[in-house]
Parts: sequence; structure tokens; C-alpha cells
Amino acid sequence: MASWMYISLISMLFFKTINKMIVHLFPPPVQLRVQWRKVWLWENLVTSLVHSIISATLSIYSIYITPSMTRDMINTRNNLLYYTLAISIGYFVYDVIDLSVNDRQRSLCIIIHHMLVLSSFLLCVIGNKLLPFAIFALLVEVNSIFLHTRRLMRMSEFDPNGVAFKINRVLLVITFISFRFISCVWVTIRLVINQHAINRFIFAVGFGGLCIAIVQNFFLLQQLWSSDVKSSNDHISQTQNRKTAVERDYNANKRSGSEDLKDILRMTNTCHPTE
Repeated sequence: MASWMYISLISMLFFKTINKMIVHLFPPPVQLRVQWRKVWLWENLVTSLVHSIISATLSIYSIYITPSMTRDMINTRNNLLYYTLAISIGYFVYDVIDLSVNDRQRSLCIIIHHMLVLSSFLLCVIGNKLLPFAIFALLVEVNSIFLHTRRLMRMSEFDPNGVAFKINRVLLVITFISFRFISCVWVTIRLVINQHAINRFIFAVGFGGLCIAIVQNFFLLQQLWSSDVKSSNDHISQTQNRKTAVERDYNANKRSGSEDLKDILRMTNTCHPTE
């Protein structure tokens, strides 16, 4: 097998190139361009979306062509599993650097998450064992596709009650439950079942990382729920305010029209007094 370090280095350069090309291929909305951080955040999210699509596709395909993974999660290995993890390692290293340089304080939780993932993936590729555990853990990227899309749609000021937003919301919920809860819990159970065949240090890193990920997922779901409810309420309030403003303008115009008519009648009576 090719060295994972070369593949990861190429992956880092690839995602750095993608990030630099976004401003030309998929520029941020005009309203975001006046603030540097929002432009950076847009570029970071689009880069993350590209990684999610690639890693989700590769992980699903890996599971499809290697059904033995579900039976032997310790020793099952092939080039595709190895390359998939190496590519994701390159992305996570790139993203940790990007977040640390540009948004360290606000992105501390994401950086910690990336470091935990990197630790687990590195132990798998260096030892060339336990690759299926990491591949199944990568399935969360299926949900990340809709998670990143949702945030990009919000930044683009999509109507939260529009068809596109609603479809993404449904897919987000379905994949969240399937790949961030059920899949993570299943991987954790399989890890515990096979702990007798795993180095204690590696087991501790993997088990700790999965437990932290599950807890983070609960908080993430709560944030998403609160944010969507708030967005819907804000949209309803804005709609009601617009209706109130329209009715106010209509009534004002109506009163103005009535007053104008009275003035005209007064002027007519003045010019033509009754005999």
C-alpha cells in the first residue's frame, strides 16, 4: 500500500486549492462580502461540504464492496479503506490549521472534535487495523452534507418555510438519527464487544472519542431544533409585521384620499355658493 502520509499531503493541498477556488466558482452572496469573517466562513463551509460529499460517498462504497467489514472489524482491510481514511486525515489536518489561524476562539469545540477524529484515524492507518471502525464513524459525513447545506442556505437568506429548506430539513433529521445516533451507538457497541482484541490505549482513545461525539450530537440536535424554531418564529413575525405595515399604509392612504375628497368638495362649494 502507498504511504498514508503522501495521500494525506495531497488531500491537504487539494482542499486548500478548493478553498481558494470557491471565491471564483461559488462566491458568497453579496450581503456577506462586506464582512471578512462571513466570507471566510462561507469558504470554509463550502470546503467542508466538498469533503463531506467525498468521504460519505467513499465510506458508503467501501461498506458496499466490503461486506466482510461488519463481521470482522479488526482485521478487514483493503486499499479503498486505507485511502478513504488517508484522504479524511488530510482534510482534518487542513481544517484544524484553517480554524486555528482564522477562528480559534469561536471554533474551539470543532478543533477538539477534529483532533479526536485525527487521533483515532491515525491509530488505524498507522497500525493498518480497525479500519472498519473508522469507516463506519465516517458515515456521519452523510449527515454533514445536509448540515453544511442548511447553514449555507441560511447565510444566503433562503426562506426557512420554502420547499428547498423544508426538503433539506427532512433529510437532515433522517440522516442525523441514522448516522449520528444509530451508527455511532452501533460502532461503540461493536468496539466494546471486541475490546479483548484491541490494545487498551487504542480502545480508550476510540471509546472516549465516540462517547464525546455522541454527547456533542445531542447538543448539536438541540441547537438545530432551537435555531429552526427561532427562524420559523422570526419569519412569522416578519410576515405579520409586513402585513401590519401594508394595512397601516392602506388605511393611511384611504384616510388621505377621504381628506382630499373633502377638500375638493369644500373648494367646489366655495366657488359655487348655494343661492
